[in-house]
Amino acid sequence: MRLLFALLLLIFAPVLATSHQAQLTYADFRTGRNLFSRGALMAAEMDERIRGRSAGKKGFRDGMRNVMTWSVRNRRAFPIEELPAILAEGTGVDTREVMEKWQRPLDLNLPPRM
Repeated sequence: MRLLFALLLLIFAPVLATSHQAQLTYADFRTGRNLFSRGALMAAEMDERIRGRSAGKKGFRDGMRNVMTWSVRNRRAFPIEELPAILAEGTGVDTREVMEKWQRPLDLNLPPRM
């Protein structure tokens, strides 16, 4: 479980950076916490997609193991856009649609702040 958490931190570093920026930018600490939570929810939905399409034979963890193998093999960081292809290499399941869904900004239709 610790390895999975460490991998999530590495992969979602942009989310974490955004979360940190949100904490510095917004007076409400919950903004940063919500941004981090979105990354965790995205990972959970990816896991559900992978398990469903592989008949339970693969999961997000298998994709993350491939991310580690890929990183050692390629000796470079990857842009977040490459993540679905790397996960698919390890799971056989395309998660691009899930990632794109969670990367879109929320449309909350909130009234303007006064």
